[in-house]
Amino acid sequence: MDKKSATILEAMEQAAMSGLCRDGQLEIGMQTARTLYPKISEAELLSIAESVYKRLVSTD
Repeated sequence: MDKKSATILEAMEQAAMSGLCRDGQLEIGMQTARTLYPKISEAELLSIAESVYKRLVSTD
């Protein structure tokens, strides 16, 4: 896993531990991804967040 994905994953793990639902975790992932990839579209940010979310739930 690259460093940017690891950063997004960490943020989403913290969101999960805070009790946020899937959509909340994805929103946190998108916000984190936006800071790392400022020039990409919302759809691409969501795609990145969803990809990282799948890793998050597959490790549980």
